[in-house]
Amino acid sequence: MAIPNSGVSTLIASVPALLLLTPSDSVIVLALTDSGDHLSLRGPVIRYDIPPAHHFSRESAETIARVFADSPVDQLLVVITTPDGTDQQSPRDLPLRTQVSELAMLLQAQGIDSMLAVWTPEFTEGAPWRAYTADGASGVLPDPATTAAAAAVTVAGETIAADRDQLAARFTPAKSAERDRLAPLIQSASRRALADRLTPVRATERLTRATSAARAAAQGQLPVGDDDHADLIATFAVPEFRDLLLIADSDQDHLGLEDLAMHLWPLAPEPHASHLALVVAAHTYQRGNGIWARTAADAVTEPLQLRWILTKFLDAGVPPRKFADLARQAGAQTSAQLGIRPHPVTRRPPQRVRTQRPGTDRG
Repeated sequence: MAIPNSGVSTLIASVPALLLLTPSDSVIVLALTDSGDHLSLRGPVIRYDIPPAHHFSRESAETIARVFADSPVDQLLVVITTPDGTDQQSPRDLPLRTQVSELAMLLQAQGIDSMLAVWTPEFTEGAPWRAYTADGASGVLPDPATTAAAAAVTVAGETIAADRDQLAARFTPAKSAERDRLAPLIQSASRRALADRLTPVRATERLTRATSAARAAAQGQLPVGDDDHADLIATFAVPEFRDLLLIADSDQDHLGLEDLAMHLWPLAPEPHASHLALVVAAHTYQRGNGIWARTAADAVTEPLQLRWILTKFLDAGVPPRKFADLARQAGAQTSAQLGIRPHPVTRRPPQRVRTQRPGTDRG
């Protein structure tokens, strides 16, 4: 089924909201499925840096096929964004044309036969796009802020980063005076948190405080007191408690834990800060936002094994649900190790809920 040019324009303009990032010099891959009278977005969204030497590898095609293995794909929409080619009018002269043809052949070898590739210089209102097809299909983008995907971002209380540096800037420590004031409280709280692992009742109480704070964070209510900050930072830095707090059953639960950890990170010293950044990375990955997950993983400076596992999953394009299943299995084992009843979310079967703005990042 052919996509009307107006539909292509809207899909391209939706990319920044789908990724929570305005990409540049990138290859973005979206899966489309036949909804009867039109093709609609379904499943993950992948972003690559434009490959070195402008070459797509077989591994790239294998990763794309693996990412979309659980999604019904009727057609892939591949968006090339680079300012190169702005003055070109013919599809034959578009940038990376040979490489796009190469990618199409590699994907065919993976069983993906239908691909529409388009080029645009940028994601702004009025920016042109052109298809890498003989008919020279083309159009202009609407204002990306007016798309349904952008409206969903606003409703969720999230923002679209202008670039990856803006994403990384979210990991900016608090002022030294504030961190120094909290340091002795965190040190004392950390000793208590480590001791609480040995007492099932206290371990349960500590987890309950953390999950209650996460639920409040999901409603926009973040902790404010120094004692609460220190207690929660200490909890997330104990690997057993941290691993149990990687589990969630809904986007709202993921967002609550993510927002809580992000709120605490600027106040935390190392190694506590690395554990908190890892919590942010794990929950954003499970929500399907690979770009933010990789940014958070890059903020982990301690040699944490779970960070290595998570980045391997990101590099291989492993579907987020598989990481969620792994976290749930590890959580059940940790609960048994601590001698406590399974953490509340580990007792419920996983819900196969499609994420609102799925995506992964290979840059």
